[in-house]
Amino acid sequence: EGVFARGDRRLGKAIVRAWELGARFDAWSELFREEPWIQAFKEAQIDPRFYALRERSLDEVLPWDHLSAGVQKGFLRAEYERAIVEEHTPDCRWSICSNCGVCDHKTIAPQLHREPLFTAEPVKAPVSAGLQRIFPYRLRYSKIQKARFLGQLELAQVFERSIRRAGLPAAFTEGFHPHVKLSFSGALPLGLESLVEEAHMTLSENVPPALIATALNAQLPVGLRIEEVVPVVKRANPPHERRVTYAISHLSSWVMHSLVQNWRRHLHESLAKKTKKGEIRVLLADILLDVRQTGESALELDLFESDRICFRPLAILQHFSLESIHAFEICRMCKISVVPFRRDENPAAFRSQSFSHTL
Repeated sequence: EGVFARGDRRLGKAIVRAWELGARFDAWSELFREEPWIQAFKEAQIDPRFYALRERSLDEVLPWDHLSAGVQKGFLRAEYERAIVEEHTPDCRWSICSNCGVCDHKTIAPQLHREPLFTAEPVKAPVSAGLQRIFPYRLRYSKIQKARFLGQLELAQVFERSIRRAGLPAAFTEGFHPHVKLSFSGALPLGLESLVEEAHMTLSENVPPALIATALNAQLPVGLRIEEVVPVVKRANPPHERRVTYAISHLSSWVMHSLVQNWRRHLHESLAKKTKKGEIRVLLADILLDVRQTGESALELDLFESDRICFRPLAILQHFSLESIHAFEICRMCKISVVPFRRDENPAAFRSQSFSHTL
């Protein structure tokens, strides 16, 4: 870089020869190779130190002297000498002219800021969206088939784009990057289907629920479908304790027998899960409420979930099976029901609700 920053036209032969030797993208440090350049300089009879390392006199003719930006060479020499003795050159916009040679004070001259001829009236702030009426809705939707492989961020993008394409009057956030006011009740694990997922959407106009469902279903991809739309008068928090039912199919005979026939015998055993805060360990009796066989290789699991405890059905299957996690790749899991949990409906299964948290 030093050679070509200070070099002249004699370096052209070295550039062509280095290219012939395979030099490519040498401005990138990870692709730079010094060998082709050393050989090219040698064949062109050029000493790189002549350009990069030697000190130049003030009277030397430089390769770029035929190029002029208006500044006279004598001024640059004077500035160099002033810099050696640490002498300050004042700004010519506010002080006297330093005679650099750029300005002729006819066609070229320093331009200073001038006061405007008039002052524009301040723009009135728009009415805040927070003062406008909003209409919240609760959406119950299903996520099945190929849609079960959509992650939570992808799912949010799909819904937001579908709302725009459907022409619904969505309400937007008031930040620097406005987004549709849309939120989801929990993130579904990748690959798990569900018939009872919930989302909350806010519109700026009152739209009939049936029209919202029809418009969105026409835009959502295959596997996502709006099952119900309910206007929200006062948004209530989801139940802290829930009874969640999962339908699982395509299970091996070993897992079916181990779960359906013997699950009550293992309620005293503990189940562990690693989280960001450490390891959570609970009794099976606290989370496994019921197991029902619904087919030759299908069953339903009733699991207890709360804000503090949430174990996926795959963790239950692995606990009752000696097989690896890959043995469950062909099974299908679908969340089919979520209802508030009542402690008096299954006291035998829900005995202690005790769990340990190990950091």
